[in-house]
Amino acid sequence: MKKAGIVISICLTLCGTAQAGWVPQVSGVGFTLRAVSFADSLNGIAGGDQDTLLRTPNGGTQWFKSIGPITEAVDMVTPRIGWAAGGGIYKTTNGGVTWVEQLFGYAMTGISFVDTLRGLAVGWSGIVLRTTNGGSMWVQETTNVKRDLFDVCMADSLHAWACGYDGGVDTFSIIVSRDGGQTWTRQRIPNGGTYDLHGISFSDTLHGLAVGGNSSIYRTDNGGALWAEVYPGIKEKADVVLVDSLWGWLVGSPYLPDGSLIQQTTDGGMTWITQTPGTNQRLFGVSFVDRRNGWAVGDNGTILHTSDGGAWVEEEPEGRRQKTEGRITIRPNPFTDFASIPDHAGERFALFDITGRLMGFYHGDRIGGDLKAGVYFIKPEGNDDKPIRIVKVR
Repeated sequence: MKKAGIVISICLTLCGTAQAGWVPQVSGVGFTLRAVSFADSLNGIAGGDQDTLLRTPNGGTQWFKSIGPITEAVDMVTPRIGWAAGGGIYKTTNGGVTWVEQLFGYAMTGISFVDTLRGLAVGWSGIVLRTTNGGSMWVQETTNVKRDLFDVCMADSLHAWACGYDGGVDTFSIIVSRDGGQTWTRQRIPNGGTYDLHGISFSDTLHGLAVGGNSSIYRTDNGGALWAEVYPGIKEKADVVLVDSLWGWLVGSPYLPDGSLIQQTTDGGMTWITQTPGTNQRLFGVSFVDRRNGWAVGDNGTILHTSDGGAWVEEEPEGRRQKTEGRITIRPNPFTDFASIPDHAGERFALFDITGRLMGFYHGDRIGGDLKAGVYFIKPEGNDDKPIRIVKVR
């Protein structure tokens, strides 16, 4: 009982001093960090625009410098084994203390391993490299993609997805492999798609998210057989992670050239909330090991950490709240028949489905009477306010 009391006391002390939301960590560098990856809640690596990789064995309490390549992507598979990709492919077997070059002369932008043997790397001009022996040998595969690929995700030993730039010439920014990366087919993006997708993440072989350089977010719950476009929100999304079928985070920059963006979903990407990032630096990479522990990296050596899923939610400015939720009340919500907006019966509202497709215009006294059950968004006609979520149930 005496030992238990000591443990409880220590726990209460630590819990009392823990910071909520996203908290900056000291990286010790001033260059842009473009990628971060953690094998567990303690061991991680980060890299970016200089020949220096960072490693931590304690969740980022301390970051240590190692000589390494200029890095666009990293993947830490175990606390000791990981890879970095940029002007080539490099491997560590001691937690990032030292790095060994495996391949040089390729402009690589994404890398993903499903275990310590099987992995994929992607890069400029649609290149895909595959290994089944931990990178001792890399084989170039044919994709028929001529434009650049920016990211890749292996969901298991057979299923993988990659995304990139379509050049505005087609609607295929995503490719899929179902044989471990040996062959690839294209998956269509709805409504003409986007010019480029920077980040893609799958939690399993069905559930995935992809984000890009315009304002779109894409989600799938059937392995990409159908990608749905989610209402876009803020522009410039750089990276995304989906830790399970429901919970995910994305990072980016809402305003160029400055400003940071972190958003979270708890319903598989259908809806997103903005979190307080604790910095105004642009963010380029994000990594989570579970629903609580995550890291984000960006300009000027920025590293952010959360141990509560980034739960500190950013409030909208007072004026904006008054123009949206503060000005409009929807009753009932959720609804079974139709919804109405008190004091706005004569106004027209645009209604969008979960993919962002315009469903029509309704007056404020009767909204959604002809809709099927589902999640929708409305906003005043001709107004740029943030859409408001409504739910129709049977």
